[in-house]
Amino acid sequence: MGTARPHPWWRKWPPLLTVATVGFLIAASGLVGIRASTGTALSKAFVADNQWLIWRAAAGATVLLSVMLLVYAVEILRTSKHWGLVSSTRRLWLYLVLAAVGVLIFWLALFLGARHLPGLPIRGQHVRTGMVQTIALIASVPWLAIVWLAGTECTDLKEKILALPADGLDAAKTPVERKQYGDIIRQLLELRRLLMKSVTAFVLGVVAAIVTTGALRAAFLSAYPARADQFPVAAVLLYGGLFAAVLSVITLPLAASWWERARQVVERTYPLPPDGQPSEAWMSARTRLEHLLRLDVSLLAYLTAVSILAPLITAVTRRTLTARAPGLSGVLRASGRGSSDRASRCGGGLDRRLTHEPRRRCQRLRASDAGATSVRSPWIGRADWQVSGSLRSRETCFEAR
Repeated sequence: MGTARPHPWWRKWPPLLTVATVGFLIAASGLVGIRASTGTALSKAFVADNQWLIWRAAAGATVLLSVMLLVYAVEILRTSKHWGLVSSTRRLWLYLVLAAVGVLIFWLALFLGARHLPGLPIRGQHVRTGMVQTIALIASVPWLAIVWLAGTECTDLKEKILALPADGLDAAKTPVERKQYGDIIRQLLELRRLLMKSVTAFVLGVVAAIVTTGALRAAFLSAYPARADQFPVAAVLLYGGLFAAVLSVITLPLAASWWERARQVVERTYPLPPDGQPSEAWMSARTRLEHLLRLDVSLLAYLTAVSILAPLITAVTRRTLTARAPGLSGVLRASGRGSSDRASRCGGGLDRRLTHEPRRRCQRLRASDAGATSVRSPWIGRADWQVSGSLRSRETCFEAR
């Protein structure tokens, strides 16, 4: 545990890492939205809308983050002894299998719940969202195993700490006895760093999942603003609350176990003198050890705030950003100079008219001999509105090519 941790080879080439990261992000964002249009006018308008592009960017970033976390977790497991994990390889593989089973059960629960989400005017919606979700959950498997391994190490440390001389470090007579204190303290420091990295990894994954879900809701509202009740804000908030609860169940027991072991090693290293009157040297040495282990910082309070408040704050933020997401029909009314009002006389709003494209009836009014003016709305894709210039009679026709 005293040797320095080896750095992965890819950290030695920052330019290559930057180019690969940006390229992977662009590729992932493109793949989640490839051939999404079904060919209808609404679908073409939807895939060209900014809200759909935002979801693609969020999904691509989630995939990139998941892959990076997966690679980092594998690197930690490969060099586990440098992180305070001295468990056997058999236990490591056992925890990996158990973590995979647990994640699979969680994935099935999310999959069954996702079937009730409303559909978007794209091809293979559940496949696209499911693949992003699956990649993120796969990345969580080694991190879950790491948390369990760290928890096991904290449990095993109890016996090692109780085996130390009861009179403290000052009473240790041989270098071997003093080295036992140092080994336990170094392992606790490594486990604390691993704990913080594990919590950070889980929080990043949870925040990415919530942001992606919020972006999906915003995209849904842009296509169907009148159907907001089918994808309510409460769904995003409950999603954040669910992940906050899961994150707390995973990380808080480990944090509590580590804090208890750290407190025990402080008490064992510098026990209270028999007369109950500590000297200044005793106070100084004990305070230095507490500061080294960061026991003067409320670790449990910090982890509780990060584990619970961060996902909920993210969910509330997404709720604020998507509460007034403009619909495609609303944008059309704002920029189409009244064209959407004429379209409503042809059977309703944009989302209602185009749901059953491409064979939707178009109302024709009697046309005069005046020439027609073609107006192309940027929110309808390849759709033309033919509006007559006559003041007495007009022909309004919607054609989706």
